[in-house]
Amino acid sequence: MTAPSEWPFFQMIYTALQANSAAFDALSTNANGLTGIYDHVPQDASDPTSSQFPFITCGDIGSAEDDDKTADGLVSTINFHVYSRFNGRMEVLQIMDEIRSYLHHNNTLSIPAVSITLVEVDRTIAPFLDPDQHTYHGVVRMLFTYHTS
Repeated sequence: MTAPSEWPFFQMIYTALQANSAAFDALSTNANGLTGIYDHVPQDASDPTSSQFPFITCGDIGSAEDDDKTADGLVSTINFHVYSRFNGRMEVLQIMDEIRSYLHHNNTLSIPAVSITLVEVDRTIAPFLDPDQHTYHGVVRMLFTYHTS
């Protein structure tokens, strides 16, 4: 058996979040909605004077083997960082809640030849003001358990 890989897992999560962009747009205080879901944040989005907010970054994947007698498996965590320039924490908290709810209750998440057996919130970090004193930043870490099928 071949163990599941992190790359298809990352692609699945990224695609799922992109598919839910209308819900994120509805939560945004920016007239243009959520400005992006990124693996690599463009330079202009990280500029302190940028209007490219709010946005989500997908990153920091960690995995541990979770094999059983019949299948190879992984337990993977992925951190989602939410950034906003809204005056206060509301926008970050709403987007964090949508990430949690959407991924936790999504029955369409799939990877070929892999069975996803558990999706849960592992940890959240309450929004805090970044050192630039303009950007609120929150973190949601989701845990996924999956096995070859």
